[in-house]
Amino acid sequence: MAMIFCNTLYSSSPFLSPLPPIRSKPSRFSNRLTVQAQFQSMENQNDLLLRQKFMEFPYVSPTRRELMVDLMSTLEDRLHSQLLPCTLPPDVRNFKNPNGSAEASLHIRSGEQSSPIDFVIGSWIHVKIPTGVSLNITSISAFLNSSTEAPNFVVELIQSSPTSLVLILDLPHRKDLVRHPDYLQTFYQDTALDTHRQSLLKLPEIKPYDSPSLFVRSAFSPTASMLKIDAEEGERLEEILRDHVSPAAKQVLEVWLERCAKEEGEKRVVGEEEKLELERRDKSFRRKSIEEDLDLQFPRMFGDEVSSRVIHAIKEAFGASFASGAAQFRRGLKTKGKTYGLTNQKRREIREIFDLFDIDGSGSIDARELNVAMRSLGFEMTNEGKISPHDIKQIAKELGENFTDNEIEEMIEEADRDKDGEVSLEEFMKMMRRTSYSY
Repeated sequence: MAMIFCNTLYSSSPFLSPLPPIRSKPSRFSNRLTVQAQFQSMENQNDLLLRQKFMEFPYVSPTRRELMVDLMSTLEDRLHSQLLPCTLPPDVRNFKNPNGSAEASLHIRSGEQSSPIDFVIGSWIHVKIPTGVSLNITSISAFLNSSTEAPNFVVELIQSSPTSLVLILDLPHRKDLVRHPDYLQTFYQDTALDTHRQSLLKLPEIKPYDSPSLFVRSAFSPTASMLKIDAEEGERLEEILRDHVSPAAKQVLEVWLERCAKEEGEKRVVGEEEKLELERRDKSFRRKSIEEDLDLQFPRMFGDEVSSRVIHAIKEAFGASFASGAAQFRRGLKTKGKTYGLTNQKRREIREIFDLFDIDGSGSIDARELNVAMRSLGFEMTNEGKISPHDIKQIAKELGENFTDNEIEEMIEEADRDKDGEVSLEEFMKMMRRTSYSY
């Protein structure tokens, strides 16, 4: 809007008339600059159109749309100097499934290198369900990096009925609240965040919402507003959104902006060990979020091709290592026992994976710990304690890697020393020691 206003002002005002042009023969360099400028202008225009499409939140009620636009605008306005432009491809910023029954828009902006902001992500999803109803999900999240221990921000509205919806509003914690009571005091008790949840629960139409996912329940703070709103009429639902949910969401966002996301002001210095722990927790949370949410739901909504493209772009934008130990093992098998020079960053990532397996902190992984690790990653061990080709292929698929049966057989053959067609724990460990992950 500002750019359009300035251009209109310049072209229409008699006091801002341009100087008479100086005629000269255009050079190749000037022609090249003109082409580049035109291309940049087209890119900027396309970016504005895509952002406008996202900010429309087209399938929800006016009250809900106004709330999401206000929250997203406030985030971007207040964090303007800390955010980079959205660089997602156009076919990821707005996409549909092949038959047009599902549409979504995605907007991600990473933080500047010197900023505590890791990235801000907003989205809306519209799905026509065969039963005749529509599912509409609108969400905004802001994630911080390891330069600060402060919580993240999330607000999400999920609606599949004109008279009811689920609200998730929280500052998800990034440290263990039992081990760090000062963290609980600083970000949750001193800010009186629980008053918003308590206030909403006073309405007869609002009840606590228990997610069927244990991971989701464990990821949010004790003050999280995870609520189900059931109104008798659509007008009453709009009234609750306007008069109660909207003020609460804006106040929680204000707390996050003032207490968590500000660059200036006195902040507690985060030590190196704390940074590593924060990075590990953040990566685990984001990876699990992808697995629990997008990896399971997106293929059903948008088909394999579209969902694969979008999920890959989201993982890239998140900037986290989503490969679990199983994926690292699979990559190790492809090295055929060769070793390669590793950067310090890669060594640190491998160390983190190793530490996740090393339950007793002994510095080595025994068969029992590996068995626990494999089961936690989704491998169903056979009665003989072995990993079947089917399990390896299934886990690889869930991690976004589609291997052919021949490739799976090749991987098994490389590790399978007793030639029984499966990988035992002992064979797995020997293979790990021969790959680039033996360090």
